[in-house]
This record gives sequence, C-alpha cells and structure tokens, in this order.
Amino acid sequence: MRRLTVRSTIAALAALLLFAIPAQADEIDPEPAMEAEPEPETEDEPESEMEDEPEPEPQRERSRHDDYARNGAYLIGNMAGAWYTELKQDTKDALEALGYSLGLDLESPLGLGVRGGYRFHPHLAAEAQLGWFAKATIEAANEDDPASDLVKIKTLTVTGNLKAYLLTGRIQPYLLAGAGLMRSDVDDKLAFDIYDSESAFAARFGGGLDLYLNRNLAILMEGNYVLPTGALDGLDHVLWAVGLQYRF
Repeated sequence: MRRLTVRSTIAALAALLLFAIPAQADEIDPEPAMEAEPEPETEDEPESEMEDEPEPEPQRERSRHDDYARNGAYLIGNMAGAWYTELKQDTKDALEALGYSLGLDLESPLGLGVRGGYRFHPHLAAEAQLGWFAKATIEAANEDDPASDLVKIKTLTVTGNLKAYLLTGRIQPYLLAGAGLMRSDVDDKLAFDIYDSESAFAARFGGGLDLYLNRNLAILMEGNYVLPTGALDGLDHVLWAVGLQYRF
C-alpha cells in the first residue's frame, strides 16, 4: 500500500509540472509584444518635428522686408548744395543793360535742410520740407583788379512734398514732387537794384534713394530741381542733399 501511495504521489507531481510549464510559457510570451509596440511611436515623433521647422523661415524674411515700408512718421536732417542755372547769366544781362560789361563768377552756396513726414502706404509718403541756403555770391572779376562782391543772395524754401517709392526693401529709390514758397534775402553791395528781397511760389521735382542701416535709421541721397516763379524766376537751381532719416 505504501508503494502505491508513493507512486501515486510522484505521478501527481509529474502531472502538475507538465501543466504548469505550458501555463508559465503562455504568461511570458505576451511581454515582448508589449515592449515592441512603443518603438514605432518614438520614431514618428522626430519626423513630424523636422517637417514643421522650415515653415517659419520665409515668414521671418517677409516681415523684415515689409518692416522697412511700414506706416509711420519720420524725421530727416540733411546737408545740401545748390547750382543756380540762370543767376549768373541773368545778372550779366542786367548789368549790360545798365551799361556795365563785367566778367562774372558765381559762388554756389551750401545749405541745411530739415523735414518731417508720414508714410501712409508702402509706396507713398507725404512730408513738409524746409531748406535754407547761405548766400550765393556773384563776383565781378578782371585781370587787373581782384574779384569784388556784387550781390549776395540767400534763400529759404518751404514745400509740401509727395514721395512715391519704387521699391520697399532695404534700398528704396523714390520720386518726389512738391510745391510751396521761396523767400530771397538780397545784399546788393553796389546798389545795382537788380534783385530785391521777395517771396514767390516755387515747385520742386526730383528723386532720391533711402538706404536702410536698420529698421529705424536710413541714409538719404537726393537730387531735385527747384523752380520759383514771379519775381524769383531767375533763382532756379539744382539741389543735391545727403542726410540721415529716423523712422519712428
């Protein structure tokens, strides 16, 4: 009886081991499958980030480009020079009418300018401009006597201008047209009474170039023609200017 009991016990243990081993194998098999699932998710995340990175770059470039042409106020200060196109010949003709025949020299003046304006469109701006020129000097000279001053004329011109910008990037060429008043102050050394201190309507035409150093500062280079009328029609002059512009 004891031998049968021992044998039956061993058989029972063997049967339990046979059933337990497959059960443990079934429990272990799903674990590798669970670890393998997150791997494709980690690989997809960097790919989506790489695709989104290039998109902001062109937007930044466009914003910088448009920033130079933004709406807003500005101030300009400049140095200027003038070349009078008719003053020398008109003075010579007037002296000959009085019975004087003289060789003449014209010393062109230097001046200063200031203006303030507002840019209300990427391609348009309006401004008020004031330009002052030191005395243009007309001298009489001959071979025997040193030059002597005959007439000195200084001018003050105020115009309202409209500017049309051809480009809106860092380099901005523009066209300009304006109208206003010119005032002349005459110092007639020999009392020839050729010119008087007068005020008259004047027009301005020209163009220039703004070269931006940054979003607020730009170098201005400009040339225009100032055409006075009436009593000052002999003071036509070509003007050049170099200055600095500040954008608010």
